[in-house]
Amino acid sequence: MRNHKWLKGLILFFFLSTVGIGVEWKKIKESYELAQIVKKDEECEVKADEKEKRLLHLYEEKKEEEARKLEKEIREDFGKIIELYEEFLSLYPNNKKAWNFLGLLYFQRLKDPERAKECWEKALSIDPNYAPALNNLSTYYSHTGNHLQSIKLIQKAIENNPNVAVYHFNLSLYYFLFRYEVKEKLGWSLEEIFWKAIEEGEKARNLDPTNFDFAKHVAELYRFAPYFGVNPSSVKVIQEWEKVLKIAKTPQQKGYVYLNIGRIYAIMGEKEKAIQAFEKAKVYQPSPGIDKWLEKLKNGKNKASPTR
Repeated sequence: MRNHKWLKGLILFFFLSTVGIGVEWKKIKESYELAQIVKKDEECEVKADEKEKRLLHLYEEKKEEEARKLEKEIREDFGKIIELYEEFLSLYPNNKKAWNFLGLLYFQRLKDPERAKECWEKALSIDPNYAPALNNLSTYYSHTGNHLQSIKLIQKAIENNPNVAVYHFNLSLYYFLFRYEVKEKLGWSLEEIFWKAIEEGEKARNLDPTNFDFAKHVAELYRFAPYFGVNPSSVKVIQEWEKVLKIAKTPQQKGYVYLNIGRIYAIMGEKEKAIQAFEKAKVYQPSPGIDKWLEKLKNGKNKASPTR
């Protein structure tokens, strides 16, 4: 009797190859279908932004009935996107990305944080190290009061993906906002918390060097350093704001930076430099506050009193 083992092996090889191709095709199909939904989601976001501009004008014009109709329309638009995600997840229940995106919609657009939390927890039940869901769940806890849990989650997100700027920005922000809780529960001094916030803020800025908000955050941390018992030199604080100025693009951004530079020079007693900075701030973003600073300085006061 002939030995047909080679034939059986060949059949098995072709069978496994076919199964492998089938599995790979299913993954491709799943990714494609999700990409189509995400595209519709993004298009809906763009349209919603335009509608919200109209909504603001309607409320300013006191056209409340029209405004309510438009609000309902926006909710319905996003309701349709949610239906697409839910239909997709009925076919692919283990798609962590879809659960994460659905959570974002519930949190940001439908203002339903508990449903968002369920979605992000579902994503993490599929992959406990999935950084986007860890970051988003940390945001949920930062809003609902469990601040130490929000810090733990964002730290875990960073451990799993250290190259995402916004994760470092969020951790820096949490250290700043929840400093007294961190001091009490973790036993860190305020000075330690300050420098940890600076470290994370600088990581965010370095990972995304053209992001105005990340650079501004670091400069603002130095501005609030005395609240942490830290007193950096005024020169250092000016240098940080000058870094922000280099990437400021809009008149509002430039005006805000020059306003802060002017404040620091005024407190330092650098009258002429303060006036120059405030004059530039006034060009980009006129305000009564700037006029008050200029009035004090031009009336001969070497130092203007800081206002809040």
